[in-house]
Amino acid sequence: PSPGGRLGRGLPSPRGQGALAARGPDGLADSGDLDVLAPSADVKPLRVHTERDLNKELESVALDLRAATAADWTTRQAALRRLQALLLGGAASLGTDSAPLLNGLRTLREPLNAQLADLRSQIIREACCALSLLAAALGEAFDSYTDFFYGNLIRQSCISIAVISTSAHLCMRALIARTKPDRTAPKIAASLTDRSAGVRARAAEYLELLARVLQRPVDGERGPLERHADVLVSALRSALRDAVAEVRALARAAFWALNAHLPQHCRNLMDALDPQTQRILREEEPAANERSAALAEAAALAAMAVANGGAPQEARPSSRASSTSRRAPPPAPSQRAARAPPHASDGGGVGGGDLSHL
Repeated sequence: PSPGGRLGRGLPSPRGQGALAARGPDGLADSGDLDVLAPSADVKPLRVHTERDLNKELESVALDLRAATAADWTTRQAALRRLQALLLGGAASLGTDSAPLLNGLRTLREPLNAQLADLRSQIIREACCALSLLAAALGEAFDSYTDFFYGNLIRQSCISIAVISTSAHLCMRALIARTKPDRTAPKIAASLTDRSAGVRARAAEYLELLARVLQRPVDGERGPLERHADVLVSALRSALRDAVAEVRALARAAFWALNAHLPQHCRNLMDALDPQTQRILREEEPAANERSAALAEAAALAAMAVANGGAPQEARPSSRASSTSRRAPPPAPSQRAARAPPHASDGGGVGGGDLSHL
């Protein structure tokens, strides 16, 4: 377990109270092939029965989160855990379409974002866990918040303190997978050309995940990423030519994910690339298709878990997916780069068939 709590395994699930990660005896959540944060074992469900009571609780949480002095960090930590307890207790089920919770979150947006920029790993870990639970409870209704928190989360996902970087990374992946925030695509594209190689690597991962969780457009229809096509393709072109091998490898995975949404744009991009990059992309296409199939399988298992009120009992992930999901959460890109295995045809880059960061 990490100093700030346990890091659990799990799958981003569809919207609804049943989608909140179920914890086992060891405090871990395990229902699929993607990483999520599970609340600490001592966070118990807190149930409220009226909208008025929920509003009072959320106002109290917001007030405590605004405690600015260093001595008040334990107050802020307790407030974040209380928010987690409210979500575990079914706060999203009050009212129509979770309207009371969504309305109450307006006063929490700025205080929560401030916690993500804190210097204490415990505070950031609890804030990331709360955001992951909110995304699980609210689904696509939380997409504007994903866009709002993106900046602090991607920055924190690249720092050298493992608890902070891992918490922020798992939180960002959970938010993308659960809320499907196509509006965040331009920010991800901008991160692909950031000065930090770690940020560029994370952005490539997030672009791939976003493209894989968004529904593919029906032939003849305009997909959600179409309006961002130019900025995405331009940024991806830069990432495919990046000076850092890991960024190039992750950009290639993002290319094939994006190809399902923007086939003509990706075809034009492929034609504009140098022959070596084209060859590596084509070699990695089968592995990219495996990644899509694995995510679809994991999504089906998650749907069964929600229907059964817990982890699925009769269906299990494939041996490939199971072995992947038991791996430790990935370190920050800057920590991975030093030990990344060489790829013979990419000047030392990472091979596209490695699924360890999924």
